[in-house]
This record gives sequence, structure tokens and C-alpha cells, in this order.
Amino acid sequence: MINLKTSTGLQLVAQTNNISVAGIGIICDQPTAACIVPGGHHFNLNQAASLMVEFRLDDSSQPICEACKVCNVRRLAEDSYGLNLEFVELNASDKQCLDDFVSQQSP
Repeated sequence: MINLKTSTGLQLVAQTNNISVAGIGIICDQPTAACIVPGGHHFNLNQAASLMVEFRLDDSSQPICEACKVCNVRRLAEDSYGLNLEFVELNASDKQCLDDFVSQQSP
């Protein structure tokens, strides 16, 4: 799970499905997607909300809290949307944690 907070203070929750040093992929329902990227079924990335994301790589890790921008949105099912978020400016300690995590996941 990932906690999201828009620039207006709206707090949302989504599921992560992909993590890299460049960004994070999330899956959410239509109301959550519409709060992040307004526009109904035709999302307008120019109106996408600025987001702060907070997540943990595992149960024992420190939370990573970073600013993100929306790169793309796609409809996965009737009430399921995938969003790819790009980290705006990743701090050095979070970057190192993500580097370590990704390298552990690779075969």
C-alpha cells in the first residue's frame, strides 16, 4: 500500500505494482484516479495533482516520502486504473534505499 497526499491536502491510498529508482507504479479505483488526474474518462495530465507519496519497501524499513508527478494513466478494468508516477527530486538516502531494494529483487 502507498499513501498519497495532493497539494490541496487530500489524502488517498493506492496499491503499488512497480517500484524503481525513477518512480513508482500504482493501481487505484476510478474516484482516486479522478482526484489525482481530473477529466473523467479522458484524463488530462496537464491538470494532474502534485503528489507526495509515502511508502515502505518492507515492514522493517523507514518510510520513503517523496514528491511525484504523473507520467501516464491507463484504465486496467471497469474500476481499476494504473498510474505511473515519476519522482521529482529523489533525496540521496531514499535513492540509496531504492537502489539497494531494486538490486536485491533482480535475479
